[in-house]
Amino acid sequence: MGADGALNDSGAATAEQLINEKHRLEDVIVKLNMDMKNKNEKILELIENIEDLKVQVYSRDKALQLQQMQIEQSLEDLREAKQFEHTCKTLQIMNASLESENARLQEDLNVKIERDVAEELNQDD
Repeated sequence: MGADGALNDSGAATAEQLINEKHRLEDVIVKLNMDMKNKNEKILELIENIEDLKVQVYSRDKALQLQQMQIEQSLEDLREAKQFEHTCKTLQIMNASLESENARLQEDLNVKIERDVAEELNQDD
């Protein structure tokens, strides 16, 4: 029963034994309460760490979303720039073609004017 476990002659515990057992059980309860308090504090620390991790994960997730949006915008800008570059090249080719056509037509006009002037001069003679 108690620390010495002795019983009196009638088989019942003495008052001193009961008091000693009561003190022993109170000491066990105090130790268990201290252990429980320590474990609760550890649980609260773990919960706080989990909350911090949740905030970090949320922040990283938002940062990744922002980066993804920036990448998509950059790709769209790049597509538009490539399209503009293609349009510019097409316009340059068309401009060169028109300049060539204009030079040919100018040459044809000059030849025609020279013939017309020559014909008029021949008619005046």
